Amino acid sequence: MCGPRALQPLCRVRGLSIWARKVTIASHLGLRRYTVGFTILLLIGITWLLWTIHKDLVESNDRQRGLKTSINELNTKLETLSGSSSVQQATAAEAAAIVNINTASKARLQTLPRIGTVGAESIIAARPFAEVEALRQVQGISAGLYEEIRNRVTI
Repeated sequence: MCGPRALQPLCRVRGLSIWARKVTIASHLGLRRYTVGFTILLLIGITWLLWTIHKDLVESNDRQRGLKTSINELNTKLETLSGSSSVQQATAAEAAAIVNINTASKARLQTLPRIGTVGAESIIAARPFAEVEALRQVQGISAGLYEEIRNRVTI
């Protein structure tokens, strides 16, 4: 007999007589003997399980790529916003860098470009100034130096 009665017509097809044979699957592990039909069902189940895992991994990778894209977009927006705030900070720093030549200390005057100890002492000695252009009269302040510092000083 080839196998179960429902499979009798299939036994005539070459190679399907294997349904009736018993095989030992991993007998060294102590498993029982199973029919080939059950083994095929088991393989179908394992294949379905592996396909489901694969599909879940692909969906997970797609979500991960989407999240990476979102993170990159947020980083770009953050850099844009940080850039604008750094411009505001630079403007604030420049406003803080403006030196009042009538009230500034020697150290504060030395923060101006190309003004050293002697230049700061000359400015202090020439005080009070009525206008910024009066700096041109101070000894040691050339026309080029005046042009360089005139936007950084006030009265």
